[in-house]
Amino acid sequence: MFLGRDELVDEILGFVRSNTPTTLIGTGGIGKTSIALTVLHHELVKQKFGDNRRFIRCDEFPTSLVHFLNRLSVVIGAGITNPSSLALLRPFLSSKPIFLIIDNAERILDPGANDAKDLYVAVDELSQFENIYLLLTSRISTIPPHCRRVTIPTLSQNSARSIFDRIYQDGGQADSDIIDNLLKRLDYHTLSVTLLATIAAQNQWSGPRLAREWYERRTGVLQTGHNESFVATVELSLVSPTFVNLGPDAHRVLESASTRGSLSGSFPRSPIGRRSSMGFAFSR
Repeated sequence: MFLGRDELVDEILGFVRSNTPTTLIGTGGIGKTSIALTVLHHELVKQKFGDNRRFIRCDEFPTSLVHFLNRLSVVIGAGITNPSSLALLRPFLSSKPIFLIIDNAERILDPGANDAKDLYVAVDELSQFENIYLLLTSRISTIPPHCRRVTIPTLSQNSARSIFDRIYQDGGQADSDIIDNLLKRLDYHTLSVTLLATIAAQNQWSGPRLAREWYERRTGVLQTGHNESFVATVELSLVSPTFVNLGPDAHRVLESASTRGSLSGSFPRSPIGRRSSMGFAFSR
């Protein structure tokens, strides 16, 4: 559900026109990747770059310069296996206009990562190609100096409510204050709002029933801040009868979301799951 981001998309399209490399910075689940993909498929970008629009997810390969360059080679179609340096890819990179998204760039730009210095230099060089528009998404602010930083905020209240209503479809005016209060407690965080609306719709809970489920499970969490409120939403989803009845596939989907960073942060131990180095490991 993509709402409330038109101004951000227009701002990024302005950077595309001026070929200013850009980094979208924000917490997990805030909507960075959705915004980047919306730009990738925008008509202006299609007209300017045609089929040379490429997307790299940095959580799909081990963090090292060799693995990054190999993935870059595959994505751009260079046909060079395991290039040892960016120099081997320069002739191909400079041959045509390329729109390149590097998603979850914090994995390769983290100063503590393997080959951190070499990876930073490689990304910095990519940002300086005149024929390449580089768009990064990252949860950290360590980015090449040539990149324009765009901080992704949470949703506006109206946008959060619109997303909730489109998914939920059963709120009604009588529940309006209840829903608005819950969304406020979620800090209008994009993925949190989506999860809450989805589980309410799946279970066909009324506004009062949704509020009751929330308060009975995590009353204390709602008073402490964004991260813990977010994990309470995930837990509410996991214990719903609809979710449980979906079986192991549903758990794998949400576990996959956690490994992408959507559920990362300093979360308390879940009563229905356990923290792992990759996020959450769920049990039925």
